[in-house]
Order: sequence, then structure tokens, then C-alpha cells
Amino acid sequence: MGSLQQLIQVDSLLAFIRRLLTVENPTEKLEQLSHAITEVFQLAPSNKHMNHRILSNTNPSEYLKSKGEIVCA
Repeated sequence: MGSLQQLIQVDSLLAFIRRLLTVENPTEKLEQLSHAITEVFQLAPSNKHMNHRILSNTNPSEYLKSKGEIVCA
């Protein structure tokens, strides 16, 4: 289902660009494109890569401290 949505979004974008190339006031149409892009291409929520997580302890662990001492020696 996701690839079908992407195909429709790209088709819509290309149709708009084709129409943009033929209008009298392309600046106004570009503003409309900018607005449409923010509505159509929204970021999906993600729980990956520590996104939206509060990191309370940012100090290195004892293991990392000892490894750091060995590497720096």
C-alpha cells in the first residue's frame, strides 16, 4: 500500500510541475507547490534511532572509561 501512495504522490507532483510550466504567474503557483508539499510529504512518526527519548545519563560507563585509557596510553 505504501508504494501505491508514493506513486500517486509523485504523479500528482509531476502533474503540478507540468501545469506550472504553462501558467502565466509561476511565482504564485510555486507558492502553492510549497504549501502542497508540506501537506502531502509529511514525515512519518518513528521510534527508531533513539528518537524522542530523554537521555538522562550521558556519562561514559566504566567499561568505556577503561577502554579509553587503554587506547590513549
